[in-house]
Amino acid sequence: MSEPLKVHYKVGDIEFEAEGSAEDVEKQRQAFMNELLPEAVNAVIKTHSKVNPPIINTVDPILLPPQTEIVSEDTFQVSENQGELARESLASFCNSFGNLIDQDFLLAAAYFDEKKNNVATFSIDSARRYYQEARRPEHSNLSLLINRTIGKGYIMDAPKTDGISSKLYALTANGIRRVENKELSITNGEKKTTKKPKKAVQKKTLNLLRFMSRRFES
Repeated sequence: MSEPLKVHYKVGDIEFEAEGSAEDVEKQRQAFMNELLPEAVNAVIKTHSKVNPPIINTVDPILLPPQTEIVSEDTFQVSENQGELARESLASFCNSFGNLIDQDFLLAAAYFDEKKNNVATFSIDSARRYYQEARRPEHSNLSLLINRTIGKGYIMDAPKTDGISSKLYALTANGIRRVENKELSITNGEKKTTKKPKKAVQKKTLNLLRFMSRRFES
């Protein structure tokens, strides 16, 4: 069973901290981003418009409990143990599951990038890089692949990052569990062949036998 996940956001004077499973942390983060953060920002703006801005000591560090990492809203990153993947390549990691279908290859590659490189978001350009690093033929329509995977609840839209125009995505709790529980689907890679009808061949053989039989009778 994985250890509880801890995240801490600090946006100016506004802080948010959550602890628990990945799914619980994601729910708390969404509630914070959609409901609490806008109200807190308005309150800070009103307060600072009436009083002088506080003097912030940039020398003293902010002390946090053990195993807690300050994560900015812009990077949207999650702290994880990277030791077991230190000598693993994307190709070897994905190949360990077998010949994955494109949807599950995308999930495994995004999971690998998050756990090893501490990057919890990806774009279409990232998906193209995943295919190149894994030495795998690229899917013909990555936008369609991503949209279908979003529809199944395995990935979701991620917060927009300043300076990055590309749309970002992140694994959902269901997507992470699908990889960790090894519920990924594989393809055998075999090409379907169409069997030719044998009726014509059988009829020709039958006619030949009849012809030979008549010759022997005569």
